Amino acid sequence: MKKLVRERSYNYESLTRHASEHQVPVLRILFGARLKFTLNTPWINALNMHGVIIENAQGFCEIANPIYARILTDYWKPLESDLQASILINSHDLRQHIIGDQLEMDELLSQFRQFVERRGREAFKVTPMPQEATGQYLLMAYLDLLVRQIGGDLFTEIDSGEGRMDLIVVYRGHRYVVETKMWYGQAKFDQGVEQLEGYLETEGASIGYLVVFHARPNVYGKLTWEQLEFVIEREKSNIQVYFVRLGE
Repeated sequence: MKKLVRERSYNYESLTRHASEHQVPVLRILFGARLKFTLNTPWINALNMHGVIIENAQGFCEIANPIYARILTDYWKPLESDLQASILINSHDLRQHIIGDQLEMDELLSQFRQFVERRGREAFKVTPMPQEATGQYLLMAYLDLLVRQIGGDLFTEIDSGEGRMDLIVVYRGHRYVVETKMWYGQAKFDQGVEQLEGYLETEGASIGYLVVFHARPNVYGKLTWEQLEFVIEREKSNIQVYFVRLGE
């Protein structure tokens, strides 16, 4: 057992050390940036040699496995996210969004989006984190503080290959599936909707939540207020969508 613990400790330290040497691109990969895999690029070659990243089927960089993705996500969680999330939690009465034994998750996510509109984007401008990471870290911190206050649980599932993070809130026997993605165009958005729809079917759920972080309006176009929150109705499920603008 001691040998196993030492080996795990060594692997953890080796992973975080090598990844930290190229933190910004690794974070971008972790949260969905599509970076072309080529061993002629020194940092890609180094990370691949140390087993941090691999080439996926589409020829892009991907974190080597889900365990590594979870370790790196937790390792780099910025204190700024906890600070901003606590400001939001403490400035809003969450009890009004608890109806019986259920959460008004739609209202809680709407409050999150509005908070980022008012304050969050300024915070993102001063953090050293790439924008692919900051929004999802802030939402994770917000939901984590929420469930700790009300006595629920939060589970995280990461798919770095798809740039997707699923946050599952469990409260009094009810499960709320919140999928997060970066905006990389309409095709990737539609793919995210289909992924969430399939996930809801496996969970036996009829309502899901998709939070999309829109970080580069100059590239992808500006969003109007009417495009920020809406519902996609499907045959077996409804998906409530929230676009969170991280850039001007």
